[in-house]
Amino acid sequence: MKFVDRKQKNPNDCWNCALALATGKKYEIVREELKVFIKDNGCIIGDVVYSYLWRHGFKSWSIDKRASVEELVEVYDTYNNHIVVDLEGHTSYITNETLYDFEDIADKKVIMIFTKRK
Repeated sequence: MKFVDRKQKNPNDCWNCALALATGKKYEIVREELKVFIKDNGCIIGDVVYSYLWRHGFKSWSIDKRASVEELVEVYDTYNNHIVVDLEGHTSYITNETLYDFEDIADKKVIMIFTKRK
């Protein structure tokens, strides 16, 4: 899996970047759509992220055994799907065997995975 370092535009904006990349919307548009839910520290409640992805046609699975991001990439088709992974307190986007994030989270455990066919 490749890693593409992305620069943070705002504090704790991992969710914003992941949702923008996954839906094909501009970062600023996603931020505007969800601004009422953004906390003072830049974080957003996980349920808001989940609802946003479901509204945009993503399917989700809870990961009981908490596989790592890298283990999931070995199983899921990242070439034909947009994939968003939710870790404890962090959200990231994966496509074409490439992880887009400001840190390499390949070894972190996943709580939920969201997928949508391209």
